[in-house]
Amino acid sequence: MDWQQCDQCVARALVFFDLGNGRELAYCSHHANINTAALSLNAAVIVDMRHLEAAT
Repeated sequence: MDWQQCDQCVARALVFFDLGNGRELAYCSHHANINTAALSLNAAVIVDMRHLEAAT
Protein backbone atom coordinates (compact mmCIF):
# COMPACT_ATOMS: atom_id res chain seq x y z
CA MET A 1 0.00 0.00 0.00
CA ASP A 2 1.55 3.31 -1.04
CA TRP A 3 -0.96 5.54 0.74
CA GLN A 4 -1.93 6.08 4.35
CA GLN A 5 -5.30 5.06 5.78
CA CYS A 6 -7.63 7.33 7.70
CA ASP A 7 -7.21 6.96 11.47
CA GLN A 8 -10.99 6.45 11.82
CA CYS A 9 -11.83 4.26 8.82
CA VAL A 10 -10.07 2.40 6.01
CA ALA A 11 -10.43 5.16 3.40
CA ARG A 12 -7.44 6.95 1.89
CA ALA A 13 -6.15 9.73 4.11
CA LEU A 14 -5.85 13.10 2.36
CA VAL A 15 -5.63 15.49 5.32
CA PHE A 16 -2.79 15.29 7.85
CA PHE A 17 -2.52 17.08 11.18
CA ASP A 18 0.95 17.39 12.76
CA LEU A 19 0.36 18.02 16.45
CA GLY A 20 3.93 19.17 17.04
CA ASN A 21 4.70 16.54 19.67
CA GLY A 22 5.77 13.88 17.21
CA ARG A 23 2.21 12.70 16.65
CA GLU A 24 0.45 12.95 13.30
CA LEU A 25 -3.21 12.30 12.63
CA ALA A 26 -4.44 11.27 9.19
CA TYR A 27 -8.03 11.59 7.99
CA CYS A 28 -10.06 10.97 4.87
CA SER A 29 -12.06 13.90 3.49
CA HIS A 30 -15.18 12.94 5.45
CA HIS A 31 -13.48 12.65 8.84
CA ALA A 32 -11.30 15.71 8.17
CA ASN A 33 -14.45 17.79 7.68
CA ILE A 34 -15.74 16.57 11.04
CA ASN A 35 -12.47 17.06 12.97
CA THR A 36 -10.79 20.10 11.37
CA ALA A 37 -12.34 22.78 13.60
CA ALA A 38 -11.26 21.09 16.83
CA LEU A 39 -7.84 19.96 15.62
CA SER A 40 -6.90 23.29 14.04
CA LEU A 41 -6.63 24.78 17.53
CA ASN A 42 -3.89 22.30 18.49
CA ALA A 43 -2.20 21.36 15.23
CA ALA A 44 1.17 22.85 14.38
CA VAL A 45 0.86 22.01 10.67
CA ILE A 46 -2.15 20.99 8.59
CA VAL A 47 -1.52 19.43 5.17
CA ASP A 48 -4.67 19.17 3.06
CA MET A 49 -4.08 17.17 -0.11
CA ARG A 50 -7.72 17.07 -1.25
CA HIS A 51 -7.12 19.72 -3.93
CA LEU A 52 -4.23 17.66 -5.34
CA GLU A 53 -6.38 14.52 -5.52
CA ALA A 54 -9.11 16.36 -7.44
CA ALA A 55 -6.62 17.60 -10.03
CA THR A 56 -5.44 14.11 -10.99
